[in-house]
Amino acid sequence: LDLALAVHGAAYVRYVATAWDRWCRLAPEKRCRFFRRETESSGSKKNTNTHWSAGVPALVPPNFTSHNTPNAQPGVDVHAQTCWYHTDTETPMFAGLVDSLAGDMRVLAEIVRSLEFDLKNDLRNMHNKFYYALTTHPGHHAAKDNAGGYCYLNNAAVLAKALTKSSLNLTRVAILDVDYHAGNGTCSLFYHDPDVLVVSIHASPEGEYPWNSGYATEQGSGRGLHKTINVPLPPASTWAEYEPALVATIRAIKKHDAQVLVVSLGLDTHEFDPVQERETAGMSLNYDDYEKMGALIAGCGVATVFVQEGGYNLEAAGSIVASVFRGMESGFCSANPERGESAETIATNVLAEITKSFPKRFVDQTKPDRGAPAVTYDDELESDDGDSDGDSEGEKTVSPVPASPLKSPKDPPKKHPGNTPGPAVSATPTKPTEPTKPEPKQKTKGGWFGF
Repeated sequence: LDLALAVHGAAYVRYVATAWDRWCRLAPEKRCRFFRRETESSGSKKNTNTHWSAGVPALVPPNFTSHNTPNAQPGVDVHAQTCWYHTDTETPMFAGLVDSLAGDMRVLAEIVRSLEFDLKNDLRNMHNKFYYALTTHPGHHAAKDNAGGYCYLNNAAVLAKALTKSSLNLTRVAILDVDYHAGNGTCSLFYHDPDVLVVSIHASPEGEYPWNSGYATEQGSGRGLHKTINVPLPPASTWAEYEPALVATIRAIKKHDAQVLVVSLGLDTHEFDPVQERETAGMSLNYDDYEKMGALIAGCGVATVFVQEGGYNLEAAGSIVASVFRGMESGFCSANPERGESAETIATNVLAEITKSFPKRFVDQTKPDRGAPAVTYDDELESDDGDSDGDSEGEKTVSPVPASPLKSPKDPPKKHPGNTPGPAVSATPTKPTEPTKPEPKQKTKGGWFGF
């Protein structure tokens, strides 16, 4: 979990890494009953899990402590530290958690390495490239020294800080949080930082978690003033309310002149997500809306990393992500027409241009003239006699290429004999009406990535 130390306190990271093992090593009678949460394996009489921690209840805090209280401290016992480092009962410590979080850190480290390689090698069209960090846990509610809202380590913040400390020497990073809930943890981690812009579009905290953070008046502090932007939306918001908010935040990202954009991709803004408090808040976006969202984000014109956040409708989650990425691709194509629709389209267009430039090398043999055999470039080179007899019934004849290797391009083409209707086949190139000027070389900037 070392990468997490970029934004989280060392004591907190140590707690996350060791709390479960310490809890499991306690004798059952030493585990305070108020910290227990029975799990399916621990409450089942027929427990088939042979792991050494099988049957141990999840560790949850029974109460929470304000870190601003002058006479409060985390303590040394796992019970006391659990009350200190957690902000709710929905973010417990349990078996396998640390391994998952370690895997998430490896994903983020790989993203950093990929960006270092791509940017250092000055690959073209980095503004047309995006990455996806599919982490196992969300992270945008995790602050420097606490876990909450299903979040333990703040993946987006860790990634942003790691990029600024990498060999890329980035000085301006932007984080766009499109999760349904306010990215309160991310905002707190960069609240005084002028180099990292944090923008969060979310349901109003007046009626939704995290309740006490995510208000529009929270704009950063000190040198980081106006580098935090919270955009709470009214209850039952749809794309009609979401789009202008997103457009405004993208203007702020462009003004920040970010070198890399990190998107906290929450999927719980979906119209059928089960975690929304629809009585007091709620939001309804559909697949088409997510595709439009992706197209607008592509307009930021900067290398983009999507980091997975919330999203609890598992049947819709994959389709939502695919919609956002389709929107990104369409946004790239709209902003840069030279990009092309796909590799297949580009290959078809290139082949068409080559065929047009060298017609004799690419005679279409799939649709020969009726009653006429297909003629290829090799067939013409093998012919070294004069014109064949054109009176042969049922057979078309072609004027062969003369044996002389030198032939003036001004000589008129030979007419194709025969009575069968269809285009004439000439053994020599058709004389152009006027010399064709070579087309100017296309600028590579903005072209299709990798071509």
